[in-house]
Order: sequence, then structure tokens, then C-alpha cells
Amino acid sequence: MRSRNAFTLVEMLAVISIMLVLMAVTFGVFRTFAERTGPDSALARIQAVLNGARSYAATSGRDTRIMFRCEDNGGKMLEGSTLALQEYYYYEDNNTWDWRDVPGSRPVAFHERVYVCNGLPNNLPTVGGMAPADKTKPTPQDIVRWRDYEQQVLGKVGEWAMAGEKLKPEHDEFCIEFCPAGFPSARPRTDDMPVVENGLTVVKVARGRVTAYAFYAVNTNTGTRLIFE
Repeated sequence: MRSRNAFTLVEMLAVISIMLVLMAVTFGVFRTFAERTGPDSALARIQAVLNGARSYAATSGRDTRIMFRCEDNGGKMLEGSTLALQEYYYYEDNNTWDWRDVPGSRPVAFHERVYVCNGLPNNLPTVGGMAPADKTKPTPQDIVRWRDYEQQVLGKVGEWAMAGEKLKPEHDEFCIEFCPAGFPSARPRTDDMPVVENGLTVVKVARGRVTAYAFYAVNTNTGTRLIFE
């Protein structure tokens, strides 16, 4: 009597079908996970870069900035935003001051179409015409104002998602500056691009649509993120 030591065609088809179902489920979970964590992980990297910029400004004694760019020099959208660490440098050969990349630093690139935008919409929340106070620890009133601003931002992103519109950043370049003391400059030296004074919105785009987002409220006293617990 011959022993059975091989799969039948039906058994092989059954195994392949199960594998295909598992792959489809796994891919769906992975895609959802990636869409949810992409902007969130970008926020952590942004915070690390901002901390590095603050430290460099304090140790070097120079005005320092993080430049955010989402287009190349030809106006073409990059695969994701790029963050560059720059310093305000004196060029002795022509007796001028200008921004340059910090020697030895490398741009941080967000691939997979994760973009950093300069506030959407870009208006500072106010109550009675007064801007919120700049404090290391936000007051309850500050938290209410920032949450209202966050809802405005997320509402705008939601409009993009519902309309299926392509990402249209307000500016293709903008920055956050730090003075030699390691805090945002009272008088920014940048004259060639907008300076962030309120918040950032990180979005992930797939096929021209916003699929995930995260909000980054800036503490204008420290240049770091405001965390609302």
C-alpha cells in the first residue's frame, strides 16, 4: 500500500487561499497603522530636530533656524518635507551675513509623502483681541484657545480629505528660529521666508489626498511642542 506523502490540489488551493486572506488582512492593518503613525512619528523627529537647534544656538552663540521645505528649487513637490539646520553666518570675504547649512549637518527628509505645513489656517487664536501669553506651562485659558485653533486646523484638513484636493501648502519654505540663548528670537533675522509663530500641521498624502494628520502647537516661549494633558 502506497503511503500518502504529498498535498492534493484541493489542499494546496485551500492553503494558498488562507495565505492570501492573511496577507490582505495584514496589509490592511499595516496600511492603517502606517497612516496613523506616520505623522505622529514625524512629530517626534521634529521635536528632536528642534531640541538640536536650540542646543546648537546656545553652544555656538549664533542665531540658528530649522528650515522646512516641501518643494525643490524647480518648484517640484518633494516626496516629503525636508528639514535643514542652518546658522546665521558672517562671510568675511564679502563682509555680509547670511544663512548657511550648519557644517556637518544633514537634512532630515520625511519620505512616504509626509509633509510639514505652516499652520492651517495660519492665524493666532485670540480672546478679546489679546493673544495668548507665552508661558512654559500653558494656562487653562491658553489650552482652550489652542484647542480651538487645533479644531480650525483639523477642520481645514478635513475639507481637503472630503474634497479629495491635492496638498496645497501655504508656503513652500518656512522656518523656526532660535536666538543664541536657545529660545525663539524676539526679532527674527529671516527676511526671505515666513517664521512659524503658532503651530505646525503634519499630513500624510496618498494619491493627492490627506490620509492622516497630526497637530503640533508651538510654545512660542521655548520653540518646543505644547502638550495638552
